[in-house]
Amino acid sequence: MVKQNMGKRGVFYTITALLLMSVFLFSFLSITKYRYSTKAFVIETRVNTINDFIGDVERDIERAVFITSHRALLSMIEIIVENQSYIDNVETRFQELFFNGTYKNNVTNFMINNSFDIWEDRIKQKAADLDIDIDFINKSVSVGQEDPWHVHTELSFTLIIGDIKGTANFTKKYDIEADVPIEFFEDPTYRLNTNGLVIKPVIISNFSYFVGSGCDTTNLEMYNDETMYVAFEDAPSYLKRLEGDLSSDENGIESLVNINEFVMQGMGVYDKSIVDYIYFGGSDPTKYHVQGLDSWFKIDNRTGGTSTHHKLYEIEECIG
Repeated sequence: MVKQNMGKRGVFYTITALLLMSVFLFSFLSITKYRYSTKAFVIETRVNTINDFIGDVERDIERAVFITSHRALLSMIEIIVENQSYIDNVETRFQELFFNGTYKNNVTNFMINNSFDIWEDRIKQKAADLDIDIDFINKSVSVGQEDPWHVHTELSFTLIIGDIKGTANFTKKYDIEADVPIEFFEDPTYRLNTNGLVIKPVIISNFSYFVGSGCDTTNLEMYNDETMYVAFEDAPSYLKRLEGDLSSDENGIESLVNINEFVMQGMGVYDKSIVDYIYFGGSDPTKYHVQGLDSWFKIDNRTGGTSTHHKLYEIEECIG
């Protein structure tokens, strides 16, 4: 009987121990699972926060590149006006204005608190408020033209962003583009070739044709009176005009000089083609008078791409 009772007690102790171990193991696993669940939730929350912040940066940066590019161009025009001289190197000066807000290390009015570096500092401050580390590396910006009426800029950089505790991090390369319209920007070609007496903004021609039937040149004369611009591949681009470079460009633009306006300003005039880059430039190709217009209304017949000046202005049948 004693041995039998002892055996029963052994089984009881064993079962009790197993139950206690089961409870302990269950509690341990539950706590561990809770800890992992909590950690996973924290990680997920931080990742979502960082993702949302990246989305905000991506939406804001396109606007920032456009505004900064626009102001950098305005700054160059302002500098031309102040110094009465062309920009020596548009690409180099644009980069300095874009990132630093300076021109030859001097602060410019349009770039005060508007450079990309200032924008970057603001983004970093917002990130710090969210316990996020962010850095922009390998930054570069280019400027050029892909069509006659816009200045095209492209900002390239690598974004490194992460939680300050190292919970999550991302690295991504970006190429952000912006096209700034040049309409209503000043063309310095006129200002610097007339000692500031004649100032012209770029106004894109809205005429669907220049010459009507019977050599009706009413539209052509109005186009000249208002000094509008058209695209022509032999003409200089807008960016070249900022440098005083009147050589041909596939994204070239041109206007016709209004000699009457020059005379009214007391300026001497030339007997040359009134196409602006010809009139202000060193070449003097053969010019042709357009019937029914003032004696000075003469246009050369230079070729640009698949067109010529006579085709462009529709005066082929109105020369004489």
